[in-house]
Amino acid sequence: MRTQEDVLKEFGLSGAEPGLASYYPGALRMAEHIAASARVCEWKSDDDDYRAWYTGCGHLFEFIADGPSENGAKFCQFCGGTLNVLTRGPQP
Repeated sequence: MRTQEDVLKEFGLSGAEPGLASYYPGALRMAEHIAASARVCEWKSDDDDYRAWYTGCGHLFEFIADGPSENGAKFCQFCGGTLNVLTRGPQP
């Protein structure tokens, strides 16, 4: 899990005054949201029915019917990254 310092480093605020996030309570949440939206999460399925999908962030998600595209999924509910659905079918 990323720390506040990790997020601040991503936005060029490394070495900033200690406790910077406490001065701007919503700033850290906003920075984390922006970082998550820039993230891409690759999903792939090796299930014949394409119901079970393995996420790039290490989780498993199962749809009742169809897959991510057919269900309008655009973001990973685990990491918040934008979905990149890899070609369906058995993985070698």
